[in-house]
Amino acid sequence: MVCFKIKKGPFVDEDLKAVATLHRQSISLGFLSQLGDGFLFYLYKSMSECDRSILIVAKCGDDVVGFIAGSMGLGPVYKHLLRHYFVGVVFALIPNMVSLSKLKRIMETLLYSKGGGDIEVSPAGELLSLAVNGDFRRTGVAKKLTLELVKQFKEKGLDALKIIVGQELLGAQRFYQKMGAVKSGMIEVHKGSKSFVYRLDF
Repeated sequence: MVCFKIKKGPFVDEDLKAVATLHRQSISLGFLSQLGDGFLFYLYKSMSECDRSILIVAKCGDDVVGFIAGSMGLGPVYKHLLRHYFVGVVFALIPNMVSLSKLKRIMETLLYSKGGGDIEVSPAGELLSLAVNGDFRRTGVAKKLTLELVKQFKEKGLDALKIIVGQELLGAQRFYQKMGAVKSGMIEVHKGSKSFVYRLDF
């Protein structure tokens, strides 16, 4: 039996740096991973502090082995990020400023955060990211993290959440389907890259 504990914060910077690294390594196909550990650190720091978002971490001893993040709208998260960590974010993003394609995708991400995409009926809650260290996959960590996120959304008065999953991520789709999520549509956050929209009622 694999032993791990679930932590809901507050988090020290070392935990958040580990979350950033795990995101980049485990969600390597995602655009945010291309922005680097520095940006991801500030992003998850904001998620852990903003009252409209949730960050939950799984630890084995002192090591972060998994995490899940969700929000009730990305807009408040990015506002918190820029209000409290503007200088750090700018320095973290400087290497990306020379790439027009990355700048365009950053703008697409910000536009999505304002409107939530073109989904006609969409829950207020969204599961933003879920990652588990390779040595701890298929041990129940991902399921435990997802159930804890659902619990916290329930405590905030929500009864459903949406999950955006790249159409090529078949393993992730199977996992969310096993958790009870149902495919409800398709979205294109970044031009030319389609994702399925799943809805999980609880």
